[in-house]
Amino acid sequence: MPKKRELIEKLCRKPMPKNFTTRELDMLMGKCGCEKFSGGRGSGIGFVHLETKRILQFDEPHPEHELYAYQVKKTIQFLKDIDEFELIDGVAEAIKKINESGYLAIVITNQPVIARGEVSITELNMIHNKMETLLGNKGAYIDAIYYCPHHPDKGFEGERIEYKIECDCRKPKPGMLLRAAKDYNIDLEKSWMIGDGINDVKAGKAAGCRTALIDDDNNSLNNDLIVKSLLEFVDNYIACEN
Repeated sequence: MPKKRELIEKLCRKPMPKNFTTRELDMLMGKCGCEKFSGGRGSGIGFVHLETKRILQFDEPHPEHELYAYQVKKTIQFLKDIDEFELIDGVAEAIKKINESGYLAIVITNQPVIARGEVSITELNMIHNKMETLLGNKGAYIDAIYYCPHHPDKGFEGERIEYKIECDCRKPKPGMLLRAAKDYNIDLEKSWMIGDGINDVKAGKAAGCRTALIDDDNNSLNNDLIVKSLLEFVDNYIACEN
């Protein structure tokens, strides 16, 4: 029986292996602390990592019982990610201070990996659950999470065609912020959109929020603030309002 190291070396071989079998996948997943289950999409394959509860699932391989290229890539990414999710330093402290300030802490995130078929909604929920657990361990919490699963570009191997659409929620469009404002009766003009990308600023501006850009020297969008971290923003601006 091949060892774990040998299976991983074959899986990650360059060029990509064309003969990594479902039997080898079963052995590798077992050696990595995963348990197999039925009930992937259609008659697909599924594995759950028993410690982190992350899930790997995809369609049944071709008749020779070998993995398609996209399934090999997805398996490699899964093995990289199952132990790697960590909070950025200072984030839990910053969110705890937001909780104490009277502001709501709401996550607004694009997740095109859903549309590309790289992560399932179940897997994404598992990641969010782990994030909330890590925050809870430090006395912080998220009031709500809004995510966009869509992506307009087609042609990815293994993609979910039902999510390949033009939508009104994908940042830089303001749809998720507008939905959060409606759900939680939020005054957007008195709210902040803080993010580390230009699309975060664009979405915030389109929704009528004040905006802060994390760790970026580009002020071409006339964002209200540039800060080095979420904690710096909270300490210097949210704390001053209270």
